[in-house]
Amino acid sequence: MFKRFFVCTALLLLLAGAIFSEEGADISSSVDTTDSASIRSPETVGLTIGKAGEDVNFISDHVGIGTTSPGEELHLEQTVGNVNLRVRLPSGQTWDFGIRNVTDNQVPFVITPSNYVGIGTTSPGYKLDVSGNARFTGTVKGASATADDEFVTKGQISGGTVGYWAPNGSSIYNTNSGNVGIGTTSPTVGSSVRSSEGDNITPKLHIYSNTNNVHPTL
Repeated sequence: MFKRFFVCTALLLLLAGAIFSEEGADISSSVDTTDSASIRSPETVGLTIGKAGEDVNFISDHVGIGTTSPGEELHLEQTVGNVNLRVRLPSGQTWDFGIRNVTDNQVPFVITPSNYVGIGTTSPGYKLDVSGNARFTGTVKGASATADDEFVTKGQISGGTVGYWAPNGSSIYNTNSGNVGIGTTSPTVGSSVRSSEGDNITPKLHIYSNTNNVHPTL
């Protein structure tokens, strides 16, 4: 037991027990112990590990890598270039990355080995799988569609349902059976157009031929 300060400059220190220093220890060579090793400080200064002048770890309530003044429980800092964090498993192993709420044991989001991201679910089946409502305040864009119905919205609106108008070459059609109403919610024939202007009806439907503006027969 060393009460004040312990300094070791030997090439190798081999111990069969433990080292305890009340004030501090300065070891500038290798240390090998056959017992458990515990380095603690009774003060708030914590523990610094690294080359002289280039400390890489500071352990008190916080752990700092690349900084001697960590501001969070784990603080990574790099003065030049990017900060990288690598987690590697043996070959054949799989992993999930997520954040778990200790209070209610819920996982807000997860990234699976299949490169799927789940929000509100731990078993996403798509590149982005959201369990619950999602809000977008900007533009949602899709690109490089190669099949029918790749970008489709289906749901309900107040007063009715959303139908589908599908392109087919130069034509647009609706596969639902029934009538089409413009200005009316109760069409009685295939296409019903109703004006709200009483007896003074201004034409609301114009049908033209693409040759000389000829009016085709209805």
